[in-house]
Amino acid sequence: MALLSHLLQRNVPVSLSCVRTFVDFLRNDDIKLRKYSTKAIAALCRLQKPPCIRVEKVFEGDNSWLTIDHYQPPQTQIEWEQTCFLDKTYLGYYAWPKVTKYALNKRERYTQENMPEQVAILYDRFMDKEFLIRTIQLAILDKKNFSRIHFRMFKTLDIRNA
Repeated sequence: MALLSHLLQRNVPVSLSCVRTFVDFLRNDDIKLRKYSTKAIAALCRLQKPPCIRVEKVFEGDNSWLTIDHYQPPQTQIEWEQTCFLDKTYLGYYAWPKVTKYALNKRERYTQENMPEQVAILYDRFMDKEFLIRTIQLAILDKKNFSRIHFRMFKTLDIRNA
């Protein structure tokens, strides 16, 4: 299991049997198998996440777009998704580039129609209420304190708007 969880890479497709094995081991009696499967599910979710939507920004030669004089915070979800945050601290140190790409606060989302099979397996299992309750119960039994491994797994699942 440790070897399998370390072999997950973005450029190598994960077989469906491997995904099913990781999901099934979330409810296994062996604590080590549950730990490895939790790490693997978190890694799978990160690998299967749709890419950010990137747009290009053309600089006109002045820094007026950086000032916060007349800044109005976004009021709606659509405005928030259109807001950009340029977090490249090296830009503007010596000179501004003519064009740069940055990510919007919006991601593409999988729907039932365009969901890959690996994602569909995870989606179906985590939408099953009994599976989810049992997985959480076992996670609570594993650790009495906060577990970053379980936090990463549930954070990367991102089952909003389901």
